[in-house]
Amino acid sequence: MNPQPKPRPHALEKADRRAKQDRAAIATRSEVRNRDGFKCRACKKRCVDVHHLKLRSRGGTNETSNLVSLCRLCHAKRHAGELTIVGDDANRTLIFRGRAASVRYQRRT
Repeated sequence: MNPQPKPRPHALEKADRRAKQDRAAIATRSEVRNRDGFKCRACKKRCVDVHHLKLRSRGGTNETSNLVSLCRLCHAKRHAGELTIVGDDANRTLIFRGRAASVRYQRRT
């Protein structure tokens, strides 16, 4: 029988770093939901998702001032371009343009 291979040190470090990042992300999402009263900032329905105002792919950060609570429908509409978010959440001056949560959310099949 072959003994189990020993994990490589760098793989363990990477896994540990990822676990710390996950814990930080969970705490940040929780803080954003608390700040927004567990409601979608666009339509005031119960919140499920946290959205980046400035997308991470475009240089956005995971700071709470760059995050906003959205229901699933408004989040989907935002990514589809049907809902526009303008302003700065650091000053709580967000403006939502478009029809928030006015169409049923349809699941992909």
